[in-house]
Amino acid sequence: MPDAHLILVGDGPLRHKLELKAQSLGIKDRVSFLGWRSDVAAILKASDIYVHSTHSDGFGIAVCEAMAAGLPVVASDVPGLAQLVSGAGILFPCGDDKTLAGYLITLIKSPERRREMSLAGIQRARQFSIENTVDDCIRMYESVLHPGVTKLTEVVMNNIDPAVVEAFGREWSKFDHADLEVPDLPAIFQSYFSIFPWHKLPLNAEGFDLGCGTGRWAHFVAPRVGHLHCIDASDAALSVARRNLQIHSNCSIHCASVHAIPIADGSADFGYSIGVLHHLPDTQQGIIDCARKLKPGAPLLIYLYYAFDNRPAWFRIIWLISDFFRQFLCRIPFAIRSTLCEFIAALVYWPLARISKGLERMGFAVDRFPLSSYRNRRFYSMRTDALDRFGTRLEKRFTRKEIAHMMKIAGLEQIAFSESPCWCAVGYRMHGSS
Repeated sequence: MPDAHLILVGDGPLRHKLELKAQSLGIKDRVSFLGWRSDVAAILKASDIYVHSTHSDGFGIAVCEAMAAGLPVVASDVPGLAQLVSGAGILFPCGDDKTLAGYLITLIKSPERRREMSLAGIQRARQFSIENTVDDCIRMYESVLHPGVTKLTEVVMNNIDPAVVEAFGREWSKFDHADLEVPDLPAIFQSYFSIFPWHKLPLNAEGFDLGCGTGRWAHFVAPRVGHLHCIDASDAALSVARRNLQIHSNCSIHCASVHAIPIADGSADFGYSIGVLHHLPDTQQGIIDCARKLKPGAPLLIYLYYAFDNRPAWFRIIWLISDFFRQFLCRIPFAIRSTLCEFIAALVYWPLARISKGLERMGFAVDRFPLSSYRNRRFYSMRTDALDRFGTRLEKRFTRKEIAHMMKIAGLEQIAFSESPCWCAVGYRMHGSS
């Protein structure tokens, strides 16, 4: 890259050695050693890319300042920086100079990629405003001084159950979906998004994924849109999402509850929440909070657990028996709960799915057969969903009529449901709704 110029700001015992190295490489005229400077803001403004190569770091104030200045950031993948940069910049393995060089060459050659990372970085830096930092500190002190009161306040005011958030954080740390290119994930994604109106979205649409978890659905949405805000109340889940979504420079990661979605009301071109709102203390309020972030006419896709209103009586009886076990399993320690759910996946999900697959090959209709939806899925998906189903304390189920009613109350119209037996629904924010 003959036109590239490197600026090194700061001072220390290695400076003289580095200057000699630049001279020996014949690039002395393309490397500037500025030493200690007080006009960092001006230097950032004059730069195109910010590099932060280190073996360890804390929060990374300098990185946050660079993102706030709109610079694309390439940084070492070390604790502290990973939380700050992932999803808004590029992380490279600590000490891997060849990978760092490759990323820099890619960015130098791609002004569009730099622009996308610039916007994502600015959004990320805004999360660390002094106001947000003060609020976080206050919540931390309150949780120590008044743990019981704080938990109740969090449930009522933020519409989250801390025990449920913790459980999902552990679940997504175990089932991290690190391989997002496996065959069954695109099919599952399509089953949820089959009714989503991609063709109605504006060019470079900006929207949100409420309850993004590991980022498995955001991975498929991000390439189709301009910018995607990935929101979850679990820090543990977001740590996984940051790794999985690192390849998508147009994803911003936010740790927030549904009551505090960190984007302006009436600003989103679309939104979706897959398998999340039925785990809230107040599902209706959660739908309202999602809908108010949409622009008039923008779509919201939701997936909620269904109340078996389209299933026969014998199916509902089987579910009642299984729910009896869920009420017990969800309250035991996570390690034991997780192990027992592995047995459920192996002894219940897998056999029934394979029986369903066999019957289908013989020409039988298996749509109403228990767990038939897993007949073409990996065992990994069965293990994940077994823990999801039996390991969560707070679970609500709704009929199709109830879901439509809640969406109308939230100011959504033109509500449509997928043909799947599980209720996926899409609605559009009414013009003039508030």
